[in-house]
Formats: sequence, structure tokens, C-alpha cells
Amino acid sequence: MPVFSTNMRICVLSFCFYALLGHAAFAETFQLPEQKPVVAFNLPDSWKPSETDAGLEAASVDGEVYISIEYIDADSANDVIDSAVSFLDKQGVKVDKTPKSKGDSTINDMPISHTSHNGTDKDGPCEVSLSFITVAPGKGLMITYWGSQEAANKHQESLVKILDSIKKI
Repeated sequence: MPVFSTNMRICVLSFCFYALLGHAAFAETFQLPEQKPVVAFNLPDSWKPSETDAGLEAASVDGEVYISIEYIDADSANDVIDSAVSFLDKQGVKVDKTPKSKGDSTINDMPISHTSHNGTDKDGPCEVSLSFITVAPGKGLMITYWGSQEAANKHQESLVKILDSIKKI
């Protein structure tokens, strides 16, 4: 299976995982779904993750980034996607209909598909992305990102740690 290329890693990190502080402590390992977990990942303590209906969400300490990591299966995928889009809309995020980039690759031996869109929020231009990691047939994670390019650059070190922490159980 191909290794997650440097360019694709940068793309996914830039568009998907902008979120976390550069030197944040990564103490807690989260598992999804709660019943019969199939995947585990780490988030920085300082982000104070909270539960959603399908997983976890967190915002950067500086408030520049929102990220959610949610479990999806064949039965729940549409509901989880609709919930993410509704959340962004309620936050005043306007997303361009045409994707600015799309890509497929692998991460930690799991297929990942990624779509990134330009958008605007109360602070100006932003990026919104949805990434889907297949953990097992019909089971996976949906990662929603919302933040600026500057935030991606600022938090890149921690983003690599998050990406590398996503593992099948």
C-alpha cells in the first residue's frame, strides 16, 4: 500500500487538521465508537474536547480552529455529514459549493478521502474540509475542519501528531 506522501500529508494537514497548539500535551487517548471501539486517536489536553452525538469536537485555545472527529458507519454517514454542515451553518460559516481540492491516499494503512472548500466566517476567509478515513469495511471517521490558513501554519507540529496518532484498534 502506498505511503502517505509528503505532499498529500501537507495537504491533509493543511486542510483538515489545522487545529491544535504546537506544544500541547497529548495525554488522553480517545476511542470510537464508545461501544466496541475500532479506532483510537490523541488530542491535546488544552483543547478540552467535548462529546458530540457521534464523537468528539474541540476548539483551539486561541479560538482560531474548530475540529471534530466522529465515527461513521454505513447507516449513520448521511446523518453525521448533515449534522456537520448544519453546525457550520449555525456558526455563520459560508462554504463555497465547488471544492478547491480533493484527494485520496492512505494514513497509517487506512484509506483517506479529503475535500476542501474555501469559505468565509465572521473573521474573514477560512477553509472548511471534510475527510473520511476508512477503518474497516463500512466503518470509519469523518473529520471536519474549519479555520484559516494562518492557523494551519501556526499549529502544524501538533497536527502531525494528531494525524500520526489515528490507529485501528
